[in-house]
Amino acid sequence: MSGFGSGFDLVEFRAAFDSKDPDQLNSVKAVERGSEQLYNYIAELTRFGLELSTNREPSDEMNARRDFVTLRDIGVITGMQEARLQSLRELRRNLVHEYPGISAAQVHEAAVLVSQEFRPFIRSYGAWVKQSFAKAMNRDPEK
Repeated sequence: MSGFGSGFDLVEFRAAFDSKDPDQLNSVKAVERGSEQLYNYIAELTRFGLELSTNREPSDEMNARRDFVTLRDIGVITGMQEARLQSLRELRRNLVHEYPGISAAQVHEAAVLVSQEFRPFIRSYGAWVKQSFAKAMNRDPEK
């Protein structure tokens, strides 16, 4: 993302997105793929955590929308975090399933959103896991 100017400039990103230059297109693809991978980590961690906490059955079909709602409902993430993850989920769905019609702005938005939400999600998720394991082990979660 930093290769597209200070603050991940949309104008610079759009120019590369529309370019025929293989190096510029490769830079766009790196941002796109990296964003998708971070989103996938969030969705997979959510699923695994919900299964381990018995808030989701391992046999349940993949449904990130429902899983993010469950994380909110059990207090792992805030309503604002859940809304932003839902927006990211929808952007990612469009990028994967409607690729020919996507715009530079959509890829840019997904990259910005995942870069803003990944660390807060990991902090919330990590605290939940730490607390849950401490309870399971009958330990103080602050230690």
